[in-house]
Amino acid sequence: MAGGTSAIRRLLLACAAGALWARVARLVADGWLLQRVAFLGDTSDRVWLTLVSWTGLLPASAASVMVCAFEPLREKPWAETLVSSALGAAVVLVTTWALARVSGSVRVWATLATLGLVAIAATGLARQVSQVERAEQAFFAMLSGVDVAYRDERCVRSAEAFADKFPDSRWRGEALRIVAMNHEISGHWEQAASAWARFDALFAGSGLPGEAYAEYSLARCAERLNRLDESAAHYRAAIAIIRARADGIQGWIPVEAAKRLAAVERRTGLVASSYRWEQQAQASQDACSIE
Repeated sequence: MAGGTSAIRRLLLACAAGALWARVARLVADGWLLQRVAFLGDTSDRVWLTLVSWTGLLPASAASVMVCAFEPLREKPWAETLVSSALGAAVVLVTTWALARVSGSVRVWATLATLGLVAIAATGLARQVSQVERAEQAFFAMLSGVDVAYRDERCVRSAEAFADKFPDSRWRGEALRIVAMNHEISGHWEQAASAWARFDALFAGSGLPGEAYAEYSLARCAERLNRLDESAAHYRAAIAIIRARADGIQGWIPVEAAKRLAAVERRTGLVASSYRWEQQAQASQDACSIE
């Protein structure tokens, strides 16, 4: 009887510990993490965030995925709390059951390894977020008191240094754009192409408007450098990326890219193709006007 009571007590204690873990994980995810993860942007390395989410914050992360997967639960305010508590309790129960069947030394080392992994992930994420927050402060300090960033030489030099110092910042692309546009107005088209290529690397394969903008800018540089085949390829890529989207963002790119592509095709003697691109430019412009 005493053994049964002890087992029930351990079961209840494990469930309570799991529910408490789930509650703390939810508070951290919705509080500290939610407020700061936006600083990472789309170009940041998410390794530390992933490790934290699926180790220390496992009940909250798994519950969020499960609730999103089951439509009837999405509108229920209590769903994530209930699911995360159940998951936390289940994980603690299974873990304690497994640890009870191994030697004491294995138990100690497994516990230390798990806690160590969570600590390393949390430290790495905190350090990364801190660096990205400092980057944002540095970026806007760089722009302070500047009317046109890409025409201000001091700002351009700072932007170059910023792009190298803060590779994970979501403002790195904007810094590279400042550098590239400065090279353009100075007529340094090779250097501009190099800066736009670095900008393009941030968005390559994403299908985002930034990728189309990079392709369009690379096309303009190649056109100025008389690399017409390369220019035409970049213009086509820019048009294809925006056409594949349905949100209408950066709708001017297909219009301008088609106009420039028509001019490039005309220079290479492809008159019929040039005429078709002119028609497509007009069609894209009409569609933008209607929207």
